[in-house]
Amino acid sequence: MGILILHPKDEKDLDANLELNLDIIAIHGLNGDREHTWTEPKSHKLWLRDFLPNDLPRARVMVFGYDATPIFANSTAGIVEHARDLLRCLVEMREGRDETKRPLIFIGHSLGGLVIKQALIIAERERRYYKHIYQSTGGVIFFGTPHQGSSMADIGTTVARIASTLTHKPDPELLQSLKKGNHILETLTEKFREHHKAKPYDIVSFYETRVMRGFKTLIVEIPSALLTPPGETPTYEEQIPVDATHRDMCRFSSNEDKTYKTAVRCIKNISRGSVTKNIDVKNEFCIVPHTVNPHFTGRNDIRQQLNEGLIEDVYERSRDQQRFVLYGLGGSGKTQMCLKFVQDHRDKFWGIFWIDASSNEMAEEGFMKIAQTCKQEARIESVKQWLANKEHWLLIIDNADDPNLDISKFFPLGTNGTVLITTRNPDFQKYGSAGSCSVEQMCSEDATTLLLKTAAMQNPSEKERQSAEQVAKSLGYLALAIIQAGAVIRQRLASLEGFCELYSRRKKELLESGRPQSSIEYQHSVYTTWEISIKMIEEMKNDQGMLALELLQLCSFLHFDGIPEDIFEKARSNPQQQADSSLFSECFLVRVMPLGWDPLAMGNAIRILASFSLITIDAERRISMHPLVHEFSRSRLPDAERSRAWMTSLVTISTANSFLPGYDDAKQRKLLLPHIDACLSYSEGQLFSPGPFLEDRAWAAMKFALAYRENYRANAIDLSSKSLEIVETIVPSGGYSHIYAMEMVALDLEWIGRDTESLQMYQRILDYKRGGDRPNETLHAINSVAKSYDFSGEHQKAIDMCNDAMREFQNKLGEDSQDMLRALTIVGSASWSLKKLKVARKCFEKVLDIQKRVCRDQSWEVMRELSFVYLAQNQHKKAKALHEELVNLLKACLGPNDLRTIIAMGNSEHFQSYAAVSTSLLSRNTPRRRAKRIVLSKRALEGLRDTQSDINVTTLDCMMTVAMDYFMSGSLEKARIWQEEVAELTIQKWGKDSCYAADALAILKRIRRSIALRNAVYW
Repeated sequence: MGILILHPKDEKDLDANLELNLDIIAIHGLNGDREHTWTEPKSHKLWLRDFLPNDLPRARVMVFGYDATPIFANSTAGIVEHARDLLRCLVEMREGRDETKRPLIFIGHSLGGLVIKQALIIAERERRYYKHIYQSTGGVIFFGTPHQGSSMADIGTTVARIASTLTHKPDPELLQSLKKGNHILETLTEKFREHHKAKPYDIVSFYETRVMRGFKTLIVEIPSALLTPPGETPTYEEQIPVDATHRDMCRFSSNEDKTYKTAVRCIKNISRGSVTKNIDVKNEFCIVPHTVNPHFTGRNDIRQQLNEGLIEDVYERSRDQQRFVLYGLGGSGKTQMCLKFVQDHRDKFWGIFWIDASSNEMAEEGFMKIAQTCKQEARIESVKQWLANKEHWLLIIDNADDPNLDISKFFPLGTNGTVLITTRNPDFQKYGSAGSCSVEQMCSEDATTLLLKTAAMQNPSEKERQSAEQVAKSLGYLALAIIQAGAVIRQRLASLEGFCELYSRRKKELLESGRPQSSIEYQHSVYTTWEISIKMIEEMKNDQGMLALELLQLCSFLHFDGIPEDIFEKARSNPQQQADSSLFSECFLVRVMPLGWDPLAMGNAIRILASFSLITIDAERRISMHPLVHEFSRSRLPDAERSRAWMTSLVTISTANSFLPGYDDAKQRKLLLPHIDACLSYSEGQLFSPGPFLEDRAWAAMKFALAYRENYRANAIDLSSKSLEIVETIVPSGGYSHIYAMEMVALDLEWIGRDTESLQMYQRILDYKRGGDRPNETLHAINSVAKSYDFSGEHQKAIDMCNDAMREFQNKLGEDSQDMLRALTIVGSASWSLKKLKVARKCFEKVLDIQKRVCRDQSWEVMRELSFVYLAQNQHKKAKALHEELVNLLKACLGPNDLRTIIAMGNSEHFQSYAAVSTSLLSRNTPRRRAKRIVLSKRALEGLRDTQSDINVTTLDCMMTVAMDYFMSGSLEKARIWQEEVAELTIQKWGKDSCYAADALAILKRIRRSIALRNAVYW
């Protein structure tokens, strides 16, 4: 049912569709079929598919199918419904601007002709919806359509007999409306005559002259098959007899068939009559700099937009001058798109003219060339006026990149003509009366094909195509870079397989080597193209331009995608950093904003870069760069300038971070991880090397270590320990900065399980703090030492140390101070390890209660510990509720994909299982929850392994969780395999005598005992 396209075969073949200038649609009759009706049964030839495209290659040929069995049920309801369905399908099939203007020819067999007549009457009456179909109709060809009913026989009965013969027998009562004199047919015929009188077009009526076997009369008698009443001379209808039966009159076995040739002639005549409604255009001038690159590939989406936006209406003149804007990064292929458009549509324009608007001088030169070629006065205004008085011309304004350029002064006045603009400035979209389009990177398939074409690699193997895809990906799918890479490979400067490796080491040199020499290719290398933009910004010689260039440099040392603007706002709004860092205070971000953060100044800088498409910025104020622009912005800098720009970027992102422990600060550090990674990857060994701003670099590395530790990165200790070495050579021993750096290192040591070293570091800090006049700092140091004791298994020692400290500092600090709460938390944790559940619960509940009372962020670690205490005390509902609160807190503060959140979600299934036990729901839900917990634990493990090169406590905890869940679900062998790996890794890292190894081996022993027991029972 519906419309089937017979030609062209590939609906998505843009080149084939661009050639189309005619639509043909055929509609079958009663009990017919959209393919079989037109197919000759012996040869199986469907002439609309097998013959017609050869005679009319620029016609789109379609067939429409509908359920014709129950048609004409006591009224015209059947005709009307099928007519409306035909109109709906045509509207959906002809949505493109080119398609709505394309001439349309209907072909109808038998009762299908009545559906066509009804559809055209509706299209005229309801022009609001079907205007383009009404206007586009060029003619109708009827094959045996019963316009008048029958004076020779009972049409309805006859058709019913036919239907019976064809095995689909409709109810004869449904066909009463076809009897001669029936008012339905008379009304339809009269309305169609009025419709045709209002909008005349060609009509051809083929009528049968042979009687079908088994019948004494023609199925549709001659008077019924003709629109012109008997006795009248046909004035608008060509009447053609066919030496065939009603069924065979529209089936042809060969393109030599007499009736087929007549049908083709009629279609061509109707088509020519439709085309004459267009103004005849002959191309007289085509002034373009060169032809399109012969390797031009793809871009079908943009070509389609250009076709729909700029090809002039067949029946109506546009009210406005048609202007379309192509904007995007230099080297993305905008100029080539224009040249391809010229190639595709040259015959649609009387004149095609080209202006290079890279400067006013170049634009003036282009207009003078037009004046000389077309013998006009050598003045821009004279040429514009001459064009304004002409129709069907195309003016291409190329390279309109200068944001200060007023390109509207190049537009001829009036509504005539078409203007196509290319620019790097997205703001110029405002000139696009017919639309605009961003020309971005190519799709992977097109980019790969373009590379292979340019490299002159015909019939590439699958392996070569995969290599080409990797090359295209490394170049960010940018058209100009791919062209240059193809030239490098074609010239044997690099092999296809070795290009990526060579490119990683010698990017600029390699792309410059592949600069095309042919005039039909690109004029500049990709880097030269962008250097022109940089020079134009430098020539602005104002603060906004200089800030824009510095911003480009800073972004080039961050990740190229999703750079939050608030990095720069937070950095500029941090007064302490400006006081501490002479490097940051000297940058343009501070100099252009002397009074603090200035969103207008930053907005202007971003606008300048975006106007050259060097960056893009989304609705959330996140800056992105094409990877090659990102690389170019670094590589263009001299060594000394690149080194300083990297340091400035390092300090900027460091200044945007803080050492504060709150959820918001932790979330900010996590968001900046990709940019921290990128910045460190571009350090070129400078991070800890001797030289200027060494202290700035060390503290930046310390902040980055904090972000890494919070997000389970294994290299946190490398950054913090090297930073401490530098800090100890710069600041006094025992001072605030020295102690803070020591604590960062101790935390990193603790996190990777190097408990002895961590305890030693904390003890050094405590030695510095004892006897000091800051009790909160002293208690903080005591807590750190006590926590190390707890981690190393000396739980009672940790409890005693914290209790003594809380008694000592109770009056000085108060119970709600942060450090007093931390001491109480350590007591609770150590008590929990000693199975003193009541003490642990009391401590944790008091901590959370105080945090709620003083409106402080609740500690998620405390919430987790207390939920497990509740679980151990068989208070399952409390445990479940608190853990759900914890998961929701982590989701809100850290996000659902944070590893801490994933681990907590896995534990939730554990709590749900115990809650199910308490409510007698264990049998069905518990195995499912364990399975879900295993999935979540493995997901957390994948995340941990992606972010670290070393095994730590968190990783082993996750692995042990998986092992125990397999054990509890009865998968003992899987549990054994997982726990054996845990035990082996634990012993490797901490030794067989460590507390970690003891716990791992105890669990492994329990699993092996269960396996042995099961084997004994089920021997």
